[in-house]
Amino acid sequence: MKKSILASILIFSFFNQNFADEIKLSLKEAMKIVSKDNYNLKQARLEVSSATYQKELVETNKYPKVTFEVSAFLINEMKTKNDPISFTLPGLPPPDNTVNLPPFDTVTPDHLYKAELTILQPLYLGGAIKNNLEATSRMVKNKSEILLQAKQDVLFQTVAAYFNVVRAQKSFDVEDKILQLSKKNLEDVLVKFEAKAITKYELIRAESDVLEAEIAYNQAYSDFENSKYDLANILQIAPNFTLTDSFAFVENDPDVEKEIAVAIKNRYDIKSYESLIGAFDSQSKAVDSEYKPLVYFKASGGVQMPEMGLFGGEDNFGPTYQVGLAVQWNVFDGFKKNSRKNIIENDKYKWRAQQLILIEKIKTEVRKACINIMQSKKLVETSIKAQEKSGEVYNLVVVGYQNQKNTQLELLDARLQMSKSYRNLVNATFRHELARVQLDYITGRFSEDMNPLSK
Repeated sequence: MKKSILASILIFSFFNQNFADEIKLSLKEAMKIVSKDNYNLKQARLEVSSATYQKELVETNKYPKVTFEVSAFLINEMKTKNDPISFTLPGLPPPDNTVNLPPFDTVTPDHLYKAELTILQPLYLGGAIKNNLEATSRMVKNKSEILLQAKQDVLFQTVAAYFNVVRAQKSFDVEDKILQLSKKNLEDVLVKFEAKAITKYELIRAESDVLEAEIAYNQAYSDFENSKYDLANILQIAPNFTLTDSFAFVENDPDVEKEIAVAIKNRYDIKSYESLIGAFDSQSKAVDSEYKPLVYFKASGGVQMPEMGLFGGEDNFGPTYQVGLAVQWNVFDGFKKNSRKNIIENDKYKWRAQQLILIEKIKTEVRKACINIMQSKKLVETSIKAQEKSGEVYNLVVVGYQNQKNTQLELLDARLQMSKSYRNLVNATFRHELARVQLDYITGRFSEDMNPLSK
């Protein structure tokens, strides 16, 4: 008994939690969620960070490099026999000016310690730092534009998925109402059949109508649930939400050529190719910089003990200093320069070709979207008229049926025609509004701040 009570409490708590967790989701909120939490955007942001770090790394080349070295060596002690030394004293006549020293021994110390500080400051690197900074800055811009394009991609995916849920919800509501009407109609038919007011054929037709309505209801419900899962997958949230926004038909007569011009101007993926091609130009200049004279200022100082002098074995703790300029010039490296520049130029032309292919693809997509808008607009207008006519027919048949002027079959047919026209209107409106939003996406006008429903 206690287990049954506990199980009941747990089940009750579970359903209460599910109900409490269900959120009301507007299109604006969905767009904010995907802009913040989408994994593709997170990855694109990391790419921007990596490019920024690469730029900062290049900037460090203009600062002095300071190194401090400490070393210690163990040397086998040895004794070396040297030849006699003879030298002449100035100012004295020979042979008094000649001094002869006997042979001597040199002792190598067994330990050697050294400490040295070196400062190397680039003075002129042939423009390498400037060109590399330009290249990395353009790569930062390239990654930033890729991020912005990725953001437009996921925003459009979100709006399209949101609209699809709205469409599925409307279709499901229609099928639900049709099923309820079919069941109610069957109840009326059963009463009339028992009273022998109608034929068995009309009864079978009403039963068949309920079965068909149940099939359509289940299909619509499955479509609705799947559309919710698709949206939840994009937003990376649980599918227990209720949408608060809907779409409605908004007239739009786009100018194809103007829309193409807007797309070429606004699209971030086109801009990202331009930034990448500019980075290749800067990289080519940076290669040229490496083959110019490179000038450095160098200063070093340190101590060594013992000092390895002529006579050896002397402990000298005095520091030594060196200050000067160093010039490095890469005169010949086996034609590597030409090979490196050829690789860069080849990559640049490859991406330029990709950019031109993308532009042509976008032009085609703009034309298709404009055609789709115009065609779906006509379809919506026709569907509105058909829905109005089917509604009028249904109302007339209902009145005629109540006055026994129309049959049960005529009422069923009128209801089926009205539900079909409404489904057509829902689908046509969905197609038109999705095409309108798609045109905004293709032309690069999409952003987190815009409201696709407010046009």
